[in-house]
Amino acid sequence: MKYFICPALLFLLISFNLIFSQENTADSTLIQNTVCNISGYVYDDLTRLPLNQTSIKIINLSDTAIFKGTETDSTGHFVYNDISSGSYKLEVYQTGFGKYIKSPVTIDSMNANLSLDTIFLKTDSPVTEQIDVEGEKGLLQFGPDKKIFNAEKSIVSKGENALDLLKKVPLVSVDVNDNVKLRGSANIKILIDGKESVFYRNLKQLPADMIKTVELITNPSAKYESEGVSGIINIVLKDNAGFGINGNIYLSAGSKDKYSGSLNINLKKGPLTFFTNYYSGFYRYTYNASSSRANLIAPISTLNSTSAGGNKSKYHYLSGGFEYEINKIHTLTFDGSFSPYSKYTGSDKNEWNSINSSNYKTSSSLRNNNYSGEGKSYALSLDYTGKLDTNERELSGNISYTEWSNDFNTNQVNTNYDSLNTPVYFPMLQNDARNNKSINYSARLDYSHPFSKGTSIETGIKGILRINENEFVSDTLNNSINLFQTNASVSNNFKYTEQIYSLYGLFASKIKNFSYKLGFRLEQTVTKGELFTTGDVYKKNYLSLFPTVNISYMLPGMQQIQASYSRRISRPNIWRINPFKNQWDPYNIFKGNPDLKPEYTDSYELSYILYWNKISVTPSAFYRYTHDLTSRYTYLSDSNITVSTYRNLSSSKSYGLDIMTNSQIFPWWSLNGTFSFYQLELEGDNIDNYVSEKDFSWRANLTAYFNFPKIINIQLFYNYSGKRINAQGETKASQSLDVGINKGFLDDKLWVNLNVSDVFKLNNYDSYINGTGFTQSYTSDYDSRVAYLTVSYMFGKQDQQPKKKKRTENINQDQNNQGDDGLK
Repeated sequence: MKYFICPALLFLLISFNLIFSQENTADSTLIQNTVCNISGYVYDDLTRLPLNQTSIKIINLSDTAIFKGTETDSTGHFVYNDISSGSYKLEVYQTGFGKYIKSPVTIDSMNANLSLDTIFLKTDSPVTEQIDVEGEKGLLQFGPDKKIFNAEKSIVSKGENALDLLKKVPLVSVDVNDNVKLRGSANIKILIDGKESVFYRNLKQLPADMIKTVELITNPSAKYESEGVSGIINIVLKDNAGFGINGNIYLSAGSKDKYSGSLNINLKKGPLTFFTNYYSGFYRYTYNASSSRANLIAPISTLNSTSAGGNKSKYHYLSGGFEYEINKIHTLTFDGSFSPYSKYTGSDKNEWNSINSSNYKTSSSLRNNNYSGEGKSYALSLDYTGKLDTNERELSGNISYTEWSNDFNTNQVNTNYDSLNTPVYFPMLQNDARNNKSINYSARLDYSHPFSKGTSIETGIKGILRINENEFVSDTLNNSINLFQTNASVSNNFKYTEQIYSLYGLFASKIKNFSYKLGFRLEQTVTKGELFTTGDVYKKNYLSLFPTVNISYMLPGMQQIQASYSRRISRPNIWRINPFKNQWDPYNIFKGNPDLKPEYTDSYELSYILYWNKISVTPSAFYRYTHDLTSRYTYLSDSNITVSTYRNLSSSKSYGLDIMTNSQIFPWWSLNGTFSFYQLELEGDNIDNYVSEKDFSWRANLTAYFNFPKIINIQLFYNYSGKRINAQGETKASQSLDVGINKGFLDDKLWVNLNVSDVFKLNNYDSYINGTGFTQSYTSDYDSRVAYLTVSYMFGKQDQQPKKKKRTENINQDQNNQGDDGLK
């Protein structure tokens, strides 16, 4: 019954939103009487000098008529006085430069004197245009090929980490095992500032307050890597210094022992910009879980289990670098990061009870674990960007190195009991040591060549080398001699090397309101898996072609239609390939499958962006067909033990509709919602005793933002995720409500935030498996309700000039050219 309460509330809020939005149309006449001003500066992007006599126009979006025109003065400055409140389109034009368009620019009584960021015009560049669905910097924006979530606007994420923040991003979900999913699929690529980063392995180490935006690229062009069936999630960190010296201090305290703090210092002097960040955190987590497995093969029995535990961890992270402007058209950037250690300790208690068909306990087991671990990471990156001439030909390159290592040790005490709870043998003492290491090298070179206004080509090459090592040693106490001896049957050492070499090409052009981008990407993949324990070697070598198409058409009134196609790939990782058995407990075994094939997906998407008055609606339909879908597969090896591995299903289909709505009900109240409806169909006729599955599911989230200037800001976030099937079962529906408030002091240099996640403690995880000869249910409860108090303070000279954009690998897409485990 509880799962119908919040969806009903969600429906009422949406209805209320639409009713009041319509009523506000009548009220807009009164609001129009407010007199407002708009001002800004226009500079040459190449020379960074002001542009004089630049034409500026503002167009009223309600009737698309030119409201007023003006020009910049010798300082590049322009100003509009005595403008009625409303939503406008701003057009900036100078002979020899590309036109700049920004829409909507919203002004009202609460924002009567609007000062825009400095506008930089590029020489002979195509139109630069981006639709912002919530005014000057809303919670959600739409670019030519991406959806942009402005994390800085999310009050309910203050004090949290990146994983918590992603739970609030439209189309993104995070399951109980911290697997990040986009449109329900875990086959995605996660990047930090457009690059592979050590952070993606544990996003809990990255504080949400360091994040500026989250970019969702659901159908990437050929310039992006083909990895990630459902697309790319790019986490963009906050910009570094403006001019002079500045920085900020951040402190956070959360309930149940969760603390963090950071210091950021930036300095710009002449052509040099220096930046550094330090972050440290301490977290404590607890959990409870239970499961029940019914064995349907004789002798029929039931295995019930419970587990409870907790862990604590602390992190230290240091990053820094510099940017050097060799001259006005050549820039060199170096940055690096170092996490000297991430330490964590914990313990848990697990109990299993075997029940026969007469409902009597026949045996039981008890396991107590104590574990500890330590991780280290390093990252180095060097970027070059240069203009080859005044025709905007550009050459850019990057070389990077990342290394991550983790040592994990477990001490186990396992005791077996008979039906009378009498120990059967001496307790078994077992010490496990797991060492993981990953090293990544990458190098790329990109070239872009504009031919005329709206027409350009891009091409580039890239090479990646990944080396992953996984060593596991298990020692068991020999009671007869009272010494620990290595158990060779469960110890293993596996190394997986992956080489990827790629070449891409893009052609983009624009004909009036119609623009298109055609591309291809060619990737050669060479992999080698070495199981040193047995001497087995697994090799693969394959060439793949990935075509892409992106088209866009601008309609009157800032409406836009976008369509795209791309072919994507998901390659098996080391965890899915390592064939050695890992027995986590007496009743469950996991092993990888070295024969896994990469899965290929053909992805189609059609979007429509509609903006009118104070509401925007963006429906987006998608269809994905996947060959050789990788899926987790569990089977019963005997009456008590299940084995989990990965298999390739023959195919899957996933199609659905996402609807994103944004509205400004009142000047002080905005409401944003995302609603996703999708159908999943799994075909596994290549697996014995597998029955094809299909199911419909939906999810929704709603964000309400209340802005009372000089008083307080309030934000509410509600998320609902419907039941979802997988290859052998389903995950039950879940929901949560987060609340946050903040207030600025000292001219908004000091901010105090208070937020609570999962206020009503509804976000539990429940799943069900229906396998051959058994069924199993699982439920867990973790620290989902947490209160955070955070304080941040900005110091030094906060220059209003826009900061130089960071050169990011593959994500530095030309904005001028429009364009679980494998379950979809």
